[in-house]
Amino acid sequence: MKRSWVKNSDLMKLISILTKGTLLLFVVILFSCGTKNEGCTDANASNFDVSADANCCCIYPQLGVQFIYYNGLKIVGANDTFIDADNNRFIVDKVKFYVSGINYILESGEVLRSDKRVWLYLTPGNGNDSTRSIDDYALIDRTQNTLRSLTLTGNTKIQRLEFLMGVVDSALTNQPVFMKNLDHALAPNRDSMYNVTGSKYMTMKIIYRGANDATIHDTLYLEGLDARVPVGLNVFVENKVGFDALIPIKVRLDKLFEGVRLKEDNHDELITRIKANSKNIFEK
Repeated sequence: MKRSWVKNSDLMKLISILTKGTLLLFVVILFSCGTKNEGCTDANASNFDVSADANCCCIYPQLGVQFIYYNGLKIVGANDTFIDADNNRFIVDKVKFYVSGINYILESGEVLRSDKRVWLYLTPGNGNDSTRSIDDYALIDRTQNTLRSLTLTGNTKIQRLEFLMGVVDSALTNQPVFMKNLDHALAPNRDSMYNVTGSKYMTMKIIYRGANDATIHDTLYLEGLDARVPVGLNVFVENKVGFDALIPIKVRLDKLFEGVRLKEDNHDELITRIKANSKNIFEK
């Protein structure tokens, strides 16, 4: 007896469709089981994804310092006036200074060093070869006053902040005759903070003018090793998991000019007074 169903074209088509459908369903199931939702699975990260089941691309929050210029209890505005020892009113147009060697000290006493690093390329005396070093300098002014410098991978309680206002010995001994990374804070083109002729860095740059007399306008530089100021402040900061944290530091410009007589003191006397005052301008 012949099995006519084998020759039935309609039935054969149905079997073919069912076979292809089963195969397609198998492929879909196979790939759906093998594909995972990639994302950051670390709850300490800024981009933690609760739906992720494959860890990828975590971004961690940063701890940093924000320097804010103050005149007494008030944040300094664009044309705020200061008063010197002779009651002369003046306006501070610009204050810039270097910050380096930032350390965060935990309650346990453990020191966390700033992990912000920039390659600084220096050319030795022969001018042909180059050496490189890693530094954490930052140039601080009103527009560049925030420095995020430490990666946080969990809850962190900071008890103390330490840094150097000024330039460290390595910068003073490795003078950049030529520098490839011109965006570095120590580059000679960064607002003339490097004295090429004298082969030295300026610790602080101050530009001021008379409040009522535009002709009284001057630029003061603090320079040399004796102008560097080591700063230590008790801060008591605890970051929240997954969020950036900033430590606000007051820069008391009014204290910078205490006892200064802008019209009467000569240049050397001005620098001497401001150097002495610079040790007391940072407050938490």
